[in-house]
Amino acid sequence: MWLKAFCEVSVESVFDEMDKKKRRKFLFDTNNAVHDMSMAEVDADVPRVTQIRLMGLRGQYKGNCPKKIDTIARNILNHCFTYYVLGKAPKIIVHDEFDTVDVDELYRENIGDNTKIVDVDIKGIPFKIVHSKNYMKTKEKHTVNLCANHWVVQPISLSKIFGNVNTKLEDDKGEFTYSGYVMSELLDNHVNRERTKIELPEQPNLVESIGSNEIVECMESMVLDYLKKDITESNKKKAEIVKDYVYNKNPKYRLLLKNRPELLDEIPWITDEEKLEMELFKQEQKFKLELKREGKELEQELKEGVRDYQSYIQKRNTYAEKVSDMGKSNLAEYVMHRKAILDILAQNIKYKDQEQQKYTYEKNIHQLIFPMTKTSDDIDYLQHNLWIIDEKLAYHHYLASDMKLKSMSEIDNDSGKEPDIVIFDSPFAFTDEQDQPYRNITIIEFKRPGREHYTDAENPVRQVKEYMDDIVEGKVKTKDGEFLSGTENIRFFCYILCDVDLSIKKLAKLEDLKPTPDNMGYYKYIDSYKAYLEIIPYNKLIQDSQKRNKILFDKLFNQV
Repeated sequence: MWLKAFCEVSVESVFDEMDKKKRRKFLFDTNNAVHDMSMAEVDADVPRVTQIRLMGLRGQYKGNCPKKIDTIARNILNHCFTYYVLGKAPKIIVHDEFDTVDVDELYRENIGDNTKIVDVDIKGIPFKIVHSKNYMKTKEKHTVNLCANHWVVQPISLSKIFGNVNTKLEDDKGEFTYSGYVMSELLDNHVNRERTKIELPEQPNLVESIGSNEIVECMESMVLDYLKKDITESNKKKAEIVKDYVYNKNPKYRLLLKNRPELLDEIPWITDEEKLEMELFKQEQKFKLELKREGKELEQELKEGVRDYQSYIQKRNTYAEKVSDMGKSNLAEYVMHRKAILDILAQNIKYKDQEQQKYTYEKNIHQLIFPMTKTSDDIDYLQHNLWIIDEKLAYHHYLASDMKLKSMSEIDNDSGKEPDIVIFDSPFAFTDEQDQPYRNITIIEFKRPGREHYTDAENPVRQVKEYMDDIVEGKVKTKDGEFLSGTENIRFFCYILCDVDLSIKKLAKLEDLKPTPDNMGYYKYIDSYKAYLEIIPYNKLIQDSQKRNKILFDKLFNQV
């Protein structure tokens, strides 16, 4: 076995023979077997000792070979564990030029009396089971170890036995990992030559009356019984973590706690919220699949003829309640999305660089409201956040974001001007006139948060008026692609999103804009353009949107 991992072994041993002390030395390797053997008498005061040097670790083992003496000592303890439990272990000290670890002390300090030996018969075959709790401050895993002749041969991770125990358990002495050791003459007789595997079939056959699966199943029952109290406490804490996350951070998964309470047993012990969310997502997909299957079964039962109407109605009502819960879950997910978007927007109107007191660029706000260089035909409904400005803006025929007027499919125009967002058929005032299917156009213009000192040339109101002029001078198409006359009757809704400084206040006065009722922004109806224009400061934009969504946020996050 030594030569499987090492190129050469050197042995030097001092021993007693015929009232004399002698020293024997020899080397052995795979090519020369035992060689360079010598033996000589030594002085009587030379201590009896055997020194074995393993030299030339083979390349395929270097990557997995531990280098720290703490790790080596722990591995020795685990490999020889049953010897320590049974009091048969030799004195083993691991040391290098820097430190020393006594494996005996390692056992006493971290395990000691925290073991239990149990004798059990499985199908008439005697086994000895050693349960132990390991309190070492290391990242060990819960394992069951099949042993032969007191040596660990085949470790089995307990994640294969009960997947929800994948972190340390805890009792009144602290956090621990469980290690179980299985010993039997049966295992002694079925270990392979390399002592790396117990060669038993998984299931009993004509030759073997017992299979390895039966041994593992018996261990599962015994481990669960031995750790029953600790696992119960662990599961309580896990349930508290999951419920706290669901109730306070991700309410969309409430339906799982109601309809699949067993998931608390199925979900692994996880404290990382991203991983926990992933596990809950998997459980949600299972629930959706089960719900779909239930619906199909109810349809089939109805198609074939219901025999027990009372039972059918009860199943139908239960199914309907689950479907309702799923709808609430989808709504909760969207409400959470809204809250997250408003939080991001609030962050984007603050300094992006505290030291230099610089704000983010307007393109970041623009991108959050609607992706730049895209049209409404390019993106999914959930990819835009027009609701921040007004809920009704989501209902439109066509939207162009950060595109030149001449490139928009809805108008025939050679203007190179590039409004931030143009929306055709804004829903503020629908019309029943068939020849004017969308007479409303909305223009949204973004300015950099914190911007100050707008010059006359940078007047955003004038900028928006120029956009309206160019649109009216062009030709507007119907939804079927026909050109419309009467573009002079188009009604505009214009929103300028910016922070209000002294220059904006002066501009508002010059343009005869009135303050909004909350005195945070400005507005005006411009008769000559048939346009409603509003200057909306970013803090007002966020506050108004938060107020509109407050009841949803309160309902979602304040439920228990």
